[in-house]
Amino acid sequence: MTEMKLMQKGQSMVEFSVIFPFFLFLVLAVAYFSFAFADYLQLTYIARDSAREAAIVSVSSQVNNKTRTENEKQQAREAKYKEICNKYKKDSLISDVYTMGDFKITSKDDDVLVKINAPLNEKSVLGNTINTLWNFFAKENEKDNNKVRAFDINIQYKMYNEKNVDKT
Repeated sequence: MTEMKLMQKGQSMVEFSVIFPFFLFLVLAVAYFSFAFADYLQLTYIARDSAREAAIVSVSSQVNNKTRTENEKQQAREAKYKEICNKYKKDSLISDVYTMGDFKITSKDDDVLVKINAPLNEKSVLGNTINTLWNFFAKENEKDNNKVRAFDINIQYKMYNEKNVDKT
């Protein structure tokens, strides 16, 4: 009777040692996916807020009693867009999975377009692991300093000017 209980204890230890790594992997995968998703949401909010702020940028048509040309107005707008980009670029992301990459605001016909790129952070555990595994299996990343671009976050947000919306 006691011999049977000892065998059952050994069996439960073996089952635990087999199942535990898979369970741990699943928990960590969910945690890192949620970190990446939180970074995505924060980048989306940054894109939307900066587009709203850039959409209401106004540039005076005169400076020092001289009328500005359209080119000068556009340069003044772009300078203000750069200030907005610098303001939001200072924000750090929620987790260390991604880093803030290229951040650009452009306008055409008073419509504002915000583009944000966030590459994987090579200093984070997830970014380093993905780069190592992906580069082990694929040789196509050699020309890009062995950086995996498949997992980068690219956000594009367009804010339309109310004057340009067709009201039919």
